Amino acid sequence: MAVRAMAQADIVDVTDAYTLVLTNEAHTFPGTTATAKAGTATTQLVAFRGSDQVPCSVDVGAVTAQGGGAVPTGVTVTKDGDATAPTLTVAVTTAVTAAFALDIPVVVNGDVTIHKVFSAAVALTGATGGTGSTGAAGKGISGTAITYQAGASGTAAPTGAWSATVPSVSASQYLWTRTVITYTDSTSTTSYSVGMMGATGATGATGSTGATGAVGATGATGADALSLVVTSSAGTVFKNSNSATTLTAHVFKGGTELTGSTSPALASVGTIRWYKDGGATAVATGQTLAVSAGAVTSRATYVAQLEG
Repeated sequence: MAVRAMAQADIVDVTDAYTLVLTNEAHTFPGTTATAKAGTATTQLVAFRGSDQVPCSVDVGAVTAQGGGAVPTGVTVTKDGDATAPTLTVAVTTAVTAAFALDIPVVVNGDVTIHKVFSAAVALTGATGGTGSTGAAGKGISGTAITYQAGASGTAAPTGAWSATVPSVSASQYLWTRTVITYTDSTSTTSYSVGMMGATGATGATGSTGATGAVGATGATGADALSLVVTSSAGTVFKNSNSATTLTAHVFKGGTELTGSTSPALASVGTIRWYKDGGATAVATGQTLAVSAGAVTSRATYVAQLEG
């Protein structure tokens, strides 16, 4: 069957990058002269795709020591029931005597697994000195406060108001975490950690030109020649698999578009068949083709051919 006219439409799907934030990446547990004191620390997992928050999950049974191996003796990890941004609780007993780090595998949006590291130290109380004059009082930790703030710089801490909850962070902004540790002598120390929200990636390079198609049948002379144009009702570039659109093939003879009522009618000059990604078998027949959301992964080429 001869191909009398042909046109194509390229549909592109662009997906934003994932970012995962561990709200408390490091914690210091108070201790005695030789071991940690029994206690807990919490950290929340917050995931984004672009600037939109997406759900994440973790199997606490899959948490290991950093570098592999079992979680250290005396350390347990549990989680709450939040299905979007779960909070982990790391508990220690007096069996813990040294610093440790945990490798936490987090499944983001049911799509990819990102590993985050939670580090912990043990602040041991100094040993009692020998007999002599009374030494200075020991110094322990009386409290820890963790707050958050969005900022425009990754090197200078923001100067606005700090919040106890994680704020929304736009692409290319930074999420700052401030940890204030207050000691039993009323002094305190302040430390910061910072992570950047990834920006939408640059448009990829144009793909190479496809192979030349077969030569179509010779059309009628001059104004009687047939041509075909494909249009898309919702454009050709979509984000995050929202590629729902309707493709329409418009057939022209000379300068006149052929429809069911024109003379000659569209059906009299041939049949429109649709092909996807160079396939030899038609995926649909007719003047329109509906492309559903999620039907395109990264890129797809639809070709409409007027055959007859």
